Amino acid sequence: MKKILLSLSLVFALVAPMSATAAIKAGASCKKAGQTSSVAGKKYTCVKSGKKLVWNKGVAIAKPTPVVTPTPARTVEPTPTPTPTPTPTPTPTPTPTPTKVIDPTKPVQGQPCVRNSADVVGYNDKMELVALMCNQWDDRYFPSNNPAEIDQTTGKFKKPAMQRVVQLIEWVEPVVVKTMPTSSISATNSLANLSECKIPDAGAVGAMPSYSQQHFIAGFGLYPERAPLTRNPVIQFVTIDFPDLQGKRTPAEDLKEVTDFLGKYWSSQVTKPIKLDFRIPSSYIRMPLNVIDYKMNIDFFSPEWRPTTAFDYVREAVRIADPLIDFTNADVLVIAVPAEVTRNQIAAFIAESSEARFPNQGFQTKEKKMMNTLVMAGPRSHKDSELLNWAHELGHNFGFTDIRNTQDKARQDSSDLGIYDLMNSAMAPELLAWNRFIVGALNDNQVRCVTSGTTTHLLRPVAMPINEEKMVVIPTGRFKAIAVESRRAIGFDAPMGTASEGVIVYEIDTTIPYNLSAMKLVPRVGSIDKEWRRDAALKVGDSVTTQGWKITVVESGDFGDVVKVEKIG
Repeated sequence: MKKILLSLSLVFALVAPMSATAAIKAGASCKKAGQTSSVAGKKYTCVKSGKKLVWNKGVAIAKPTPVVTPTPARTVEPTPTPTPTPTPTPTPTPTPTPTKVIDPTKPVQGQPCVRNSADVVGYNDKMELVALMCNQWDDRYFPSNNPAEIDQTTGKFKKPAMQRVVQLIEWVEPVVVKTMPTSSISATNSLANLSECKIPDAGAVGAMPSYSQQHFIAGFGLYPERAPLTRNPVIQFVTIDFPDLQGKRTPAEDLKEVTDFLGKYWSSQVTKPIKLDFRIPSSYIRMPLNVIDYKMNIDFFSPEWRPTTAFDYVREAVRIADPLIDFTNADVLVIAVPAEVTRNQIAAFIAESSEARFPNQGFQTKEKKMMNTLVMAGPRSHKDSELLNWAHELGHNFGFTDIRNTQDKARQDSSDLGIYDLMNSAMAPELLAWNRFIVGALNDNQVRCVTSGTTTHLLRPVAMPINEEKMVVIPTGRFKAIAVESRRAIGFDAPMGTASEGVIVYEIDTTIPYNLSAMKLVPRVGSIDKEWRRDAALKVGDSVTTQGWKITVVESGDFGDVVKVEKIG
């Protein structure tokens, strides 16, 4: 029962305030006079009406007028110009002084040198790269009297318009250029038959009865004894040492620079791919005597030098090596010794190109007689000159003749061709196009034969690896001709100065005997270098006239040169 009462009380308590509020209205009873109560927008007051207290009619409560607080006007403050923040100046990082790197392979002023050797790049007493010459009075290096400028970064001579008079091996990879000239080129059907331009060697065809040598050529008629350059010649080394000059490495290690250079040089002179096949024993073969006992220490240029001494030395080396080496396929025999050999031990580098008509020539092995022989000597000059000499002497074994005046061995004259060709001065050692042609290194389709009229020809540089025209030949007699070709400072001609690039024209006369040059440049008008012919090349607009023919350069570019050939007499 208590729980029920409690529930009712809670309900009452919640409902009662709602009833009291509803009773406030006009005329309703109230409890205390003056009491006020506001309901529904009216203010009621409790008043006495008779004996009762009741709520009056109420008075409407006026709505208060809201006071609007004005929003203060926004004062726009000018944006101050920002004070620029100064950019800090970075403290410069000092450029470090590069550490000078000294090339230990280059000579230094005061070091011993080989007398009569060419100028080389080396260090003076301040360790600056300069041109060094070999003093004649003390055989020591000293800065050259005619110094050339040296690039201190590359360590090479800076390239002038006319190259320095020195033998250098430099290689610029030749590329096949796709650009073409704008000039019109004469069609091949306007040319003469190529057979008319295959000028024979006068000695080879018996036209010089009193001519003593029959081993080298300046025209067509390669002697069969010569090594076949175009058919992967086999170069067989006989590597020997001595009780007083013993090998310290394998022969292949000692000869690597030689074989690398010979392989690259000779393969680059032939249009079709060839490879020199070097065969080198795995070890040195010991000779019975000391090196000095073979009397090979007399220089080739000395009046005391005797070829018979050298031939006896070769025969002894072959006798010792013959049981150990198979010469069946060999084309060239090379007698090689350890790299430490000096000029005081073996002084003469020899190329022997034997003639079959003389039974006593050549060197007999158990398999065959060797008709092409090289004999290695100690160095007499800088490395580049020595390597070029290796290539030159091997060139004789391939049948190439010297194309300079060698009548005085000690004072040879290269002025007929100047810098051009390995078989001359070897300062621009790429072979002449004519020399390539006569041994088959230049293909027939690369030669344009002209016998009459006026024709125009595109000539690619001789060193460009492309099977296209590289030479014009104009026959002027049974044993004579004019040759025209293009040269650029690419391939092994890289040392050439700009004055030597362009078209060279030269005359060929195969009746000129050995010891004189069968080829002579026809230099451009105005050429002043009479000794080395470094400015003999024709440029655009230049022309030369010889033997009734005029040759003019009408266009040049990286593609080569365009020449016009005119019969004028």
